[in-house]
Amino acid sequence: MNVASGFYQGLLSSAISKNDRTNTTYVFLSFIEANHKSSSNNTNISASNIEKFGHKIYRYELVGNKLTNPKLLLQLPSTPGPENNGGYITIGPDKNLYTIIGNVMDSANETTVRTLAQNFINGSTPDGRSGILHVIQDGLPVKDNESVAGIIGKDYPLNLYYAYGIHNGFGLDFDSISKHLWDTETGHYEYNDEINLVIPGFNSGYGVIQGMSKFFPNVPFDLINFNGSGKYSDLEFTWMQKVVPTDLKFLQTS
Repeated sequence: MNVASGFYQGLLSSAISKNDRTNTTYVFLSFIEANHKSSSNNTNISASNIEKFGHKIYRYELVGNKLTNPKLLLQLPSTPGPENNGGYITIGPDKNLYTIIGNVMDSANETTVRTLAQNFINGSTPDGRSGILHVIQDGLPVKDNESVAGIIGKDYPLNLYYAYGIHNGFGLDFDSISKHLWDTETGHYEYNDEINLVIPGFNSGYGVIQGMSKFFPNVPFDLINFNGSGKYSDLEFTWMQKVVPTDLKFLQTS
């Protein structure tokens, strides 16, 4: 596999999960894959050649000191790109895999895909971008009571969404006390970087709002809620200046 090394690309994140019952250790890798060796070192990516790349999450088995038995779990949107791939992954207390992805835009050419998951009222069907997705460790949708439920929808890939309305993000973690998920998100403008408490069905508001909702008085009427399954809430913390938060980690306490 050829890992792309350009703008917003590369190895994005890794996570490890060990199954004590089977004595199997899984290593998960999230990266932007270049489909051709000649493009893997291309740092000047344009809309004309971005199709050569793919945002992928693989699961490997760690045997000795080698990664074996690669399994493709997710192939995520990578066009028009290459910006706002997100890509951070983590294993939750429920042993499921969580990843964050942004709107995957091309600001140089001012192009983006507008979907309902970005709160565009006339947007297309969500395709996996602008959300926090979760799957079981085999890459299948998380099941509820032995049936595929989906938090905001039952059809693929809507049934992968744990949260939506996300511009871009690099940090995900669960706090050890409440087991709630939190994220860091980068603002679309020169401010409004955020830290959010992410409940199931959380709508972060991107496409309509970033920052505090009091500055957007009509926001409750403009957000997509997927028949009431989506839930908007204000951020927990923001910065007055641009900082681009890149990670989030809760320390374990005794």
